[in-house]
Amino acid sequence: MDFAFYQVVVDVLIPDVLSSNMSGALTLQIRNFAKSLEIQLKKAMQGAPDVIQKKKLFAVRTLAQTLRRYTSLNHLASAARGVLQKPDQIQQMFQDFNRVDIANKQKSLEQWAEWMEAVVDQVLAKYHDKPYNVLADVSKQFLKNWSFYSSMIIRDLTLRSAQSFGSFHLIRLLFDEYLLYLVELRLAKASNKPVISVMTQQGKKKSGKTYGSSGSFYCVFKRSTKVWAVAARASRNSLNSVREQKNLFKNC
Repeated sequence: MDFAFYQVVVDVLIPDVLSSNMSGALTLQIRNFAKSLEIQLKKAMQGAPDVIQKKKLFAVRTLAQTLRRYTSLNHLASAARGVLQKPDQIQQMFQDFNRVDIANKQKSLEQWAEWMEAVVDQVLAKYHDKPYNVLADVSKQFLKNWSFYSSMIIRDLTLRSAQSFGSFHLIRLLFDEYLLYLVELRLAKASNKPVISVMTQQGKKKSGKTYGSSGSFYCVFKRSTKVWAVAARASRNSLNSVREQKNLFKNC
């Protein structure tokens, strides 16, 4: 019940994560609202049984995380839209990495979003009639593969000291977050549950560790992204990054 209500809250506050109409003031208000949610709920739940408090707090933390993620995604979209609307920056990106099909024809953010939706649909189409856990595992592997290949592109640009590295990095951040968002939407539709609920689900246990069919997507994707980023920096600087890699998994 909590997740269903919180999903409505998310849909009302952020109906379109790529919207160009969300002002900075509104974004700040939403983030402040998310920051205060847990504190306010703890005050309201004083005296309630511990079991109920834990369930309610878990749900509201998920809402807060979702609002933070979606406002960050919207901020990335606004910044990326500025890059994609400037022909000179697109041309520089093309010159830096002409094997990436990004500048043969200038495209808007919305056109790139349609392309990403088509990619996700193409990957998951053949599994639409499979059990949910199969669809979730395929989705997770897709996100890992995307993270690997996009990180290798960033690595090559880093080694070349590309002038447009910042633009590529910004676009990559947006694509990462939006693809994760699209996958979560598809899984929510397949399970007939609110997106915010799917984000928290945990899968079965294996070898003493919990690996979520969907709930761990965010951490799995972020861990993969961080690992490839560390590898890219190590290649560039020839530094021992073992200690840094050990610290990647603390927050997930």
